[in-house]
Amino acid sequence: MKLQEVTHDVTVGGAVETKEYTIKASAKAFQILSSDLYSNPIGAVVRELSTNALDAHIDAGNKEQPFDIKLPNKMDPTFRIRDYGTGLSPDKVDDVFTVLFESDKDNSNDPVGCLGLGAKTPYAISDSFTVISRQNGMKRIYSAYKNDKGIPSIALFHSEEADELDGLEIEVAVKEEDFNVYPDELNRQLKHFDVKPKVTGNSLFEWDPEQKVVLEGKETEWRVYNEFRTTAHLIQGPLSYPIRDTDMGSTFDQEKDRHILEYMLRSNIDFKVPMGSATFAPSREALSHDEATNKIILQRLREIREEIPKRIEEEISKEKCLWDAKVKMTEFMDCSSLRRILIPSEFEIDFKGEVIEDSKVDLNADDIKSVQSFRIMYTSQYSNRQSQYMKSNILYSKKIVDEEETYFYSVRAKPVSEVAIVHKTSTDKATVPRAKQYFKEHRGMKAEFIVIESDLSTGELSKQLGGPEIMPAKDLPKVKKKTPKKSSGIVCLQKFNRFGWSKKDSWNAVEMTKEEAKELTGFYVNLDRFDVYYDGMSIDFDDIVYQMKQAGVIDENERRIYGLRKSNKNLDHDLKNLFDHCREFFGKLDKPLDYTYTGRVGTIIDVTFVRDRVDDKLLNKLRDDSPVVKFLKEIETINNNKPAEKTVSTKLLSIFGFKESLTVDLDPIIREIEEHYPMIEALPTYYIGNNQKTIMDYMISLDRLREFEKQEEEK
Repeated sequence: MKLQEVTHDVTVGGAVETKEYTIKASAKAFQILSSDLYSNPIGAVVRELSTNALDAHIDAGNKEQPFDIKLPNKMDPTFRIRDYGTGLSPDKVDDVFTVLFESDKDNSNDPVGCLGLGAKTPYAISDSFTVISRQNGMKRIYSAYKNDKGIPSIALFHSEEADELDGLEIEVAVKEEDFNVYPDELNRQLKHFDVKPKVTGNSLFEWDPEQKVVLEGKETEWRVYNEFRTTAHLIQGPLSYPIRDTDMGSTFDQEKDRHILEYMLRSNIDFKVPMGSATFAPSREALSHDEATNKIILQRLREIREEIPKRIEEEISKEKCLWDAKVKMTEFMDCSSLRRILIPSEFEIDFKGEVIEDSKVDLNADDIKSVQSFRIMYTSQYSNRQSQYMKSNILYSKKIVDEEETYFYSVRAKPVSEVAIVHKTSTDKATVPRAKQYFKEHRGMKAEFIVIESDLSTGELSKQLGGPEIMPAKDLPKVKKKTPKKSSGIVCLQKFNRFGWSKKDSWNAVEMTKEEAKELTGFYVNLDRFDVYYDGMSIDFDDIVYQMKQAGVIDENERRIYGLRKSNKNLDHDLKNLFDHCREFFGKLDKPLDYTYTGRVGTIIDVTFVRDRVDDKLLNKLRDDSPVVKFLKEIETINNNKPAEKTVSTKLLSIFGFKESLTVDLDPIIREIEEHYPMIEALPTYYIGNNQKTIMDYMISLDRLREFEKQEEEK
C-alpha cells in the first residue's frame, strides 16, 4: 500500500555542518519495534502474518485461493500460517526478516502491507520462530531468533529439492494458556477478509456469523448493523479500525453538524475508504488521525448521512402497502445506530405521497368501538403451568387535524409473522377465546394478536390500517369443549414450586390415583386456594421454605412439598406436616442457635483479630493471669458450644416461638482488661483495628515490666 508522503521545502541558513539522524541497531531498538510495539501481540501476529499471506497471493495472481492456518493445540503447540504465493529467495528472506522497515509493497495500493514490520511480529510472542520458503522446486528451512545480544537474527538450517507448491510458511511456538485466544483473534482480525483462510488444528473453530445488516449503501460502500455498538469502524482493504470522536482533533469540535457526526461515530457503522487514503499507527492497531485521515473520515460520514434517507426510501418503496412500509420503518427505527442519525435530523421519508413519521397507524375513533391487544406473558422455565395471555386495552387519543379535534386509536405496525389482526363485529360471539385457542395452536409462544371491534367491513378496516391482512372473527373455529375427567380414584394435589412469579405460579397441579398418593413421601401444608396459613395468619410461604432450607430444617434440594386443600382432607397419605417437623427440629436443639455479645467488645482485641491477624507466638508471651487470656478463653468456650453454622432468620424463629440467641455480657472482663492495660481505654476503636500488633507489643511490654517490678520487690 502506498503511504502518504509529505514533503517540505526547507531552507537552512548559516549552518556550518548538518547531519541526518540514524538508528542504532541494538536489542533495545528491536524490542521497541517488535515486542513493545503492540498492545495485543497475539492479534498482531494473526493480523500481520495473514495480511502478508494475502499480499503473497495477490502478487502471485491467485487472490481467490485461501491460505492455510493451523491453530495451536496440545498435540502441536504451534501457530502456523502457509501461503501459496511465489515464495522468497535467500536474499529476500534476509531482507524481509532482518531489516526493519524493508518493504517492496509501498509502491502500489494492491497489497495491504507497506511498513516492513509485519514479518517480525512473531518476536512479540516468542524469541524464535521457523520460516520455510518454497520456491522453484527448492525448500529452505530457516530459524529466526534473538541472538545472545538480543538482536534478531536468521539462520539457514536446511535446504532440499521438493516437489511442493511455492509459498512461504511461518511457524511459532505458543504458550498453552494462549491456545484459546487464537480462535477469537482469527474472528476479530480477519473479519473483513473476502476469502477466509482454511483453518485446521481446532475442530471446534467456527467463523462468527455475519451481523444482520439493516441498511447498506450503493453510492458509497457502507453498512449499518442491528447489533449495538458504540464505535464506528473504518475499513481499509481487509482491515478494520475503530474511530472515536475524541480522536478526531480540535477541528472536529468546530464542525457545524458535529452533533450528527458524533452520533454516527458512536454507531454500529462500517464504511470503506480507498487503499492508502487513511494512515495508521505503526502497530496498525489504530488510525493515526492525522489531518488527511480525519478529512477522509468526515467526507465519508457526510456522504453516508446524505445517502441514508435515500436508501430508506428506496427500501420502503418496495413494500406493497402502507402497513408494510410502517413495519419497514419500524425495523429501521428499532436500529439504535439509524435512530441516532435520523431523530436529530430533519429527514422526511415518503411512501406513495404520504410522509412516514413513525410506526403507528391511526384509526378514526368514530368507526371503532374498541381495540384490544393480547400477547403471551412470560412463563418461568421452572413452571409447568400453561402459558397465559396478557390483555392491553388500547385507548384513543386526541389530535388536531385541520384545526379540528379528532380522536384516533393508534396501532403499532408489526410484521404479520409477529402479530395477527382480528376483525370483530357486533354479531361475533366469543371472539377472544376463539382467537386465543387458534393462535396458540398455530403460533405457539408468539401468539400475539389484536382484536378490533368495528362495524366497518373487513376491507374498509384494512384500508384504514394501510392494507394488512385481517382475519374476520367469523372465520375463527369454535372453542373446543374439554371432556370432563372421571373422578373415580383420581385426586389432585398441588406441588410446591418456589420459582413462581406469584402465589398461583408457586404451585403446580398434580393428578394421581389414590394409591399413588398413599405412596408419596415428603411434607404437606394446608392450602386455602394458594395461600398458606399458620396460627390463622397468612404467611409468605416462599420465604419460609427458603429460611427452612438455610437453617437445615429441610434439605436444600427438597422438592417434595405438597399442598392439600379441603377437598383432600379425607385423603389417606403418609406425608408429614411441614410445620410440625419444623417445631420438632427447633425443640431438639440443646444449644442456642447463636450468641449475642454485649459490652465494649469493639474497643478491645476481638477473637477474630486474635486468631486471624496476630501470630500465636505473641499471644503465648502474655502472662497466664492476663485478663486478655481470660477473655480469649471465654470466647473460645462460647464458640465451641455453638451448633453447626446455619443462618436462621428472626422471622422464622419468631413464628415458631424460639429465641434467636442467648446474650453473653462481657462487660466485666472488658473493664478488667481496661484497668490492667490503661492505654486501651484511651485509644479509639479505629486505631486498635489498624494497629493490633502494636497493641499486643504494648500489652506484652507492660506484663514484663510488672513481672520485673514484682521480682524487684521480692528481692
